[in-house]
Amino acid sequence: MFKKFTGILNSAVEALAPNASPVDNFTFHWKAVTSFFMEHRDAKSPIEETNIPTHLQNMIDILIYEEQQDDSGSTGPCMEYLLHHKLLETLYTIGRADCPPGMKQKVLLFFTSLLSKIKQPLLPHVNVFKAVHKLIRVCGEIKASPTEVEEMQFLCTVCAKLKAHPHVVNFFLEEARSSAANISAKADSNAQEFGLVDALLSMSYSADSRVAMKCCEGLILLTSLPEDAAATAILDHTKFLHEITTWLNTAYNHLPRSIDPAVVDGVEARWGIDHIKMSEAAFPGQRHIVNFLSLFDYCNILIKEAHSKISKALVLAIRKQFLEPAMKPDLLKEYVIP
Repeated sequence: MFKKFTGILNSAVEALAPNASPVDNFTFHWKAVTSFFMEHRDAKSPIEETNIPTHLQNMIDILIYEEQQDDSGSTGPCMEYLLHHKLLETLYTIGRADCPPGMKQKVLLFFTSLLSKIKQPLLPHVNVFKAVHKLIRVCGEIKASPTEVEEMQFLCTVCAKLKAHPHVVNFFLEEARSSAANISAKADSNAQEFGLVDALLSMSYSADSRVAMKCCEGLILLTSLPEDAAATAILDHTKFLHEITTWLNTAYNHLPRSIDPAVVDGVEARWGIDHIKMSEAAFPGQRHIVNFLSLFDYCNILIKEAHSKISKALVLAIRKQFLEPAMKPDLLKEYVIP
């Protein structure tokens, strides 16, 4: 009750305050956020019981209004404040800790809103892409995370921005870390990793089909970037090819071993269309057949849309790691039709 009373009192004070400039309002809301963490270092109450969501939303609204009022395309004082004082770095830090509970979700939403609603290019700014890069690393860290929808939305927003401004992708390629599993990283001092692809691959295994599908769409955007460095990083320093062929092998292994070809001819499957429910299956194994054919359609889209280097490598990987070892032996078998 006391917390609710405090919230009402704060709102009343804000309402009664004299009109201030946008930058004064912006800094007021930001200081309200930081003050909370200075006064409540071990907050256990959910974020919804605080005024933080309101303050963060007001900050986004002020930034949007500021940009709308200036047709010159220059950076306004509120955005300058955000960039100069490294607000996104601070938000990443408190979001990473997820204290109070739910803070990570609000930080993800803030980043997503900022990148999607502000028209001026923000990713080239060092104090933006560094924070964005750090936040990418925590996406997909926890399976079935309560924030996986927000993580997916954030990742896909970054993908869309990179698709619109392909040269910016170079900010998201980092020096490959040497490991026993990545010997080439030791041999090539110029090797670069692509953490955004790794995050999308991790989240593509989500039990939520909508999250998984959106992450696959993000992969289409990234593999289609024209930058050679990005294509090389995807092929040499991510598990992209391995994961695609693993998906194919897994889907193929779930297919029924015996089925009437005439029945299969009537199956319609395209990637991106909601799959049928098990209760709606017209025959046993239909769901697995639809999944397999839809995945093949997805691979076809990747091959058509991707950078030429990735397309060629993917075709070869599918042949070497799926068609020859998995399908070819079955196709060469002699079957006796009863």
